[in-house]
Amino acid sequence: MTLNLTRRHRRMSSMAGSWLFRILIAFLILPGGGLCAAEPVLLKEIERPDSLHVDRTRLYVTQGPEIFVYGLEGFRPETRFGKRGEGPGEFKISPNEALHINVQSERILVDSFGRISLFTKAGRFLEEHKTPYPVPTYIKPAGDLYVAMGYTDIDRGKNRRRLSIDILDSRFQKVREISHAWDHYTRRIRGVYDFKTHGHLILVSYEEGEFRLDGFDPRGKAVLSITRPDFERRLVSDADRREVFDRLRRAFQRDYSDDYLAKRVGFNTHWPAISDFFVDESGVTVVNGNRTPGTLLLFLFDLSGRFVGETTLARRGETTLYTAAAGRFYRLFEDEDREAWFVEVTPLPPAPLAP
Repeated sequence: MTLNLTRRHRRMSSMAGSWLFRILIAFLILPGGGLCAAEPVLLKEIERPDSLHVDRTRLYVTQGPEIFVYGLEGFRPETRFGKRGEGPGEFKISPNEALHINVQSERILVDSFGRISLFTKAGRFLEEHKTPYPVPTYIKPAGDLYVAMGYTDIDRGKNRRRLSIDILDSRFQKVREISHAWDHYTRRIRGVYDFKTHGHLILVSYEEGEFRLDGFDPRGKAVLSITRPDFERRLVSDADRREVFDRLRRAFQRDYSDDYLAKRVGFNTHWPAISDFFVDESGVTVVNGNRTPGTLLLFLFDLSGRFVGETTLARRGETTLYTAAAGRFYRLFEDEDREAWFVEVTPLPPAPLAP
């Protein structure tokens, strides 16, 4: 099966960008609006993954302080590196926080407490820089600059903190702020003030949870907006709140009452329309994972913000990491019966051909 998958990837890679590739992908789309995925591949080394990333040739999985690197053809292991510590090439991370990496440029950026470490794609340590931020900031490239999430103020009376999206120079020092928002950190089931980059485009989502992405350039000028005002968001029900309370009781190993937790935890009225989003040269992929039980809804846009289409994927287990890149949707999921982790690739429907 691995051999067949490798051959399939080789054929698809050689045909990428051609009209024949578009026709092939169209045949992979199922009649019901879903998509046909390649056979999942076992990643033997993975036990408790934290995040999933993809570039043009490799797939990366973070697990604690380690980074596992696989080739996209057959997902064969290439290298693994990283360890906890404060020396060169080591990472200072919190036990409750995933290691933050970015693989969009020719180097791997690793964002830990107070510094950025740079590695080759083969895992060789290059250099590190101190940052003006004491905590990880989700740093991403934007042309020859960088973008980071800043934490500038805490209002404990209202259980909120001020977040900002900052532009950094090539030495990772702050140049300007282009956006800010208040993050209500005690709320559950809410949207996320977040950003993703591609070239000089910076896409931003918001805590309010509406179907809205705003695009900025590195000077803070608005360049596009993606919205779906007709998207019907799911109401947060009493059962949803009880499920959150149950998870908190298990996490804290305390038998707190619902009334006790309700005074300390807030909720938005609706589930967020955007669970996550991704942007690269193939366009923008927006994921909703809460409106329809057991499914992921994917909404596709081109880089001008024009709606291209939508599709539905069946969920893969309770624990799934996912990302989108180069017209494909990657999922890392756990088979609980086998106690093993598998990666699965689904081609996304292409944008309509220009007349």
